[in-house]
Amino acid sequence: MSEIQQTETYISKDHASRMLGLSGRRTADYAQRGIIERRFEVDNRIGRKVALFKQSDVMRLAAELKAGAARPGLPVASEARLLAASLGAPAENQRAEVIDGARRLLSGSAPAAPPEPRPWLELSEAAEISGLPARLLARIIRAGELRAIKYKAGLLVHREDLAGWRPGSPAVKNNNKTTGGGRKLMK
Repeated sequence: MSEIQQTETYISKDHASRMLGLSGRRTADYAQRGIIERRFEVDNRIGRKVALFKQSDVMRLAAELKAGAARPGLPVASEARLLAASLGAPAENQRAEVIDGARRLLSGSAPAAPPEPRPWLELSEAAEISGLPARLLARIIRAGELRAIKYKAGLLVHREDLAGWRPGSPAVKNNNKTTGGGRKLMK
C-alpha cells in the first residue's frame, strides 16, 4: 500500500490579504498570533525572503470573518486565559479579576486610557494646538521667538515651549532639554 502524500498549498501575502479582505499587516498579525500558518521562503525572481500563508488556514479564517466572529481563531475566554497567563500567575482570587478585565478589554467595554502626550509636536500639530497657522509658526521659529528642531523634512516644536510662548518673547534656552536623538535645537 502506498500512501499518497498530500502537500499543503501556500499562497502569497497579497493573495491571502485579498481573500481575507484585510491589509497585509493585519494578515501577518493573524499569523503572528498563530491563527494562520506562515512560512518564509526565498523568491528566486527577486532574491528576497517572502511570507507564504497556508491556504486552508486562510480559507478557514475568511469563513470566520464572514460569519462575523469577533476574534477569529480563538474564543474570547481562551484569549482572556492567554492574557492572564502572560501577565504572570496571580493568586487565585486575582485570577478571576484579571480574566474579567481581559474580557471587558476584548469586548471593547473597558474604557481605554488616554495616550501620553508626545513632548515633540510636528508643525501642523503645533498649529492645531495653538490655533495659529503653520506658516506663521514657521516665521516665529525663524525669528527666534520659538525653539524647534529640524527633523526629516519638517520642524518639531516642544510642547512646553509652545505652551510658554508669548508674542515678542525670545526663545528661552534650556540646555537640559534633549531631543532624544541628539538633534540640534534651532534657536
